[in-house]
Amino acid sequence: MDIKIRGAQEHNLKDVDVDIVDGVTVVTSVSGSGKTSLIFDILFKEARRRFLELFQLIRMS
Repeated sequence: MDIKIRGAQEHNLKDVDVDIVDGVTVVTSVSGSGKTSLIFDILFKEARRRFLELFQLIRMS
């Protein structure tokens, strides 16, 4: 499943668009560019939200 992030804004990120395709993905850049913000503050939070939403649907059925 491809992941699309549009308009990410968190800490050093300013309106960033990212497409992550199936497979192994590596995020690299210079220090302070927003790698950690992208992975933990944007991607992880969204993955957690989706997981909890799915878990809630399974619990209700």
